[in-house]
Amino acid sequence: MSVDGGSRRRFLENCLYLAVAGCGYPILYHLLGCKREERAKARISADFVPAYVALHKTGELSKRGQELWSRM
Repeated sequence: MSVDGGSRRRFLENCLYLAVAGCGYPILYHLLGCKREERAKARISADFVPAYVALHKTGELSKRGQELWSRM
C-alpha cells in the first residue's frame, strides 16, 4: 500500500511509537513523577522592594509613563 511496500498495520504501529515517543515522557512524568504535596516557595527576602516603588515615590514612574503615552 505504501511506497516502500509496508502495510497499514506497520504504518499505524510507527505512528503509535512516534506518539508515545513525543508525548509519552510528559504523561509518564505526570503519572509517576513528583508526588510532593507542598508547593515551592519563592526565595524572596522580607525586605525586598521592587525598583518601581522607588520610581513611584519620586514621581519618575509617572513621568516615564507619560513619555511613553506621548510617543504612542
